[in-house]
Amino acid sequence: MNLLQQMQSSKILAVVIVASIVFLDYTLTGAIVPIVPTLLWKIHLRSQLDLKESSHLDTSTNATSEATTVNMTLISPTAAAQNLQDAEKVYLATQGVKIAAIFAAKTVTEMITDLFVGPLIDRIGHSVPMFAGAVFLCTAAIGFALGQSYAVLLVSPAVQGIGSACNTAAGMTMLARTFPEEEQRGKIIGITFGMLGVGSAFGPPYGSVMTAFTGKEATFFLLAGLIALFGILQLFYNCLKIERIEQDEKPKNMWILLKDIDILIYLGVIFMGSVILGALNGTFTTWLIERFHPHNWELGLAFLPLFGLFGLASNMINFTPLKRWPIAVAVLGSVIFCIGLVALPFTPSFVSTIGPTLVIGLGIGLVTGSIYPDLAVLSETRHDSDYGNVYALADIAIMVGFFVGPLIGAGIVHALNFSWMMWILAIVSIVYALALAVRFYVTKKKTTQVEETQQLLDDPINNENNDEKEVS
Repeated sequence: MNLLQQMQSSKILAVVIVASIVFLDYTLTGAIVPIVPTLLWKIHLRSQLDLKESSHLDTSTNATSEATTVNMTLISPTAAAQNLQDAEKVYLATQGVKIAAIFAAKTVTEMITDLFVGPLIDRIGHSVPMFAGAVFLCTAAIGFALGQSYAVLLVSPAVQGIGSACNTAAGMTMLARTFPEEEQRGKIIGITFGMLGVGSAFGPPYGSVMTAFTGKEATFFLLAGLIALFGILQLFYNCLKIERIEQDEKPKNMWILLKDIDILIYLGVIFMGSVILGALNGTFTTWLIERFHPHNWELGLAFLPLFGLFGLASNMINFTPLKRWPIAVAVLGSVIFCIGLVALPFTPSFVSTIGPTLVIGLGIGLVTGSIYPDLAVLSETRHDSDYGNVYALADIAIMVGFFVGPLIGAGIVHALNFSWMMWILAIVSIVYALALAVRFYVTKKKTTQVEETQQLLDDPINNENNDEKEVS
């Protein structure tokens, strides 16, 4: 057996490829989160400077905006820096919609792509969509590295969204087909999905620290190189083979899956967790800047407890007995992260935000980690192993959450404030958790009644007694 055949028969390599692509995808997503406000401020300053130079006004000074044009001989450097910092706060306070649009761009294109990539995978296999996804991700990373305008910052995540949709649905389908045993598959998919949290945890500190010390270009070129590396690796593993499925073997479409009430409930759970994370992505950085004035490199570290514990919890849940009760764990996780949402606005310092963000990450990790692997079971037992469509729907639920999350967050913060945004999200999540608990109780009660009835029917003694009564 040659090296290529060994690679294609290795189940471990399949896990490494999918997990690495998911990790790099969400690292790329997270890396941009803490630096978007600073990038927008720099773009604004650059445009103001270009405007002044083109109009030949005050070209002998180093002024960068009207709000910060000062006579440096009359005020100290400290005062000038304070003026610049105040101007940045004022500017960023008006840019909530622009920031939310950048985060929403990825989700829009990913949702649209998901509508097509699921059926496509079920018809031609996962290898071609997966390689195309790596190409799109690499292109997006290069766009982030070279982008010097708001338009490029908006288009790059949109391109990334296409790649994310291809990678998520194709990667999960590949794993579901590679590991047919339910217990093993649940663990593998749980580990892979956990890399979403690990990438989301690693991305913000990576982006802020690397950008502060090496520059934006090096930060994203490194990610582009790693994505290209694993793209080439999966090219050798899959060999871009098209697996055509016969007409009578084609699985059901996603609209039929949406008629399954349990799948809808699972998608709703995933959606709620994504809304929370999306709202925090769009507003948390600006809130930290306005309240605690941290250094730029510290902004990314603020997300580490949140996404770090999210990744750990969603990864480890499938190695515990709790995996047997996914809905019960989801209800418990909802209660836990709501406690963190309520507590976060009361934190008195930058360091004290660690506690509430840890709690939020733990809760959302329990929610998504318990639900996501069980989608494969529902697909297999009820819908002819329609993995492509079921994970495309799950990705749509995630992306819808990440789309509306920043918009809802920015809207509430603009109308009220950050604290009320957290509390409103907590109230909505608790209501959904209560509804989920009722559903869990009703389903369990019905299942118990069916099992008891089946036991009575299968009991030979009872059957003989019934026959005697009928004869008499």
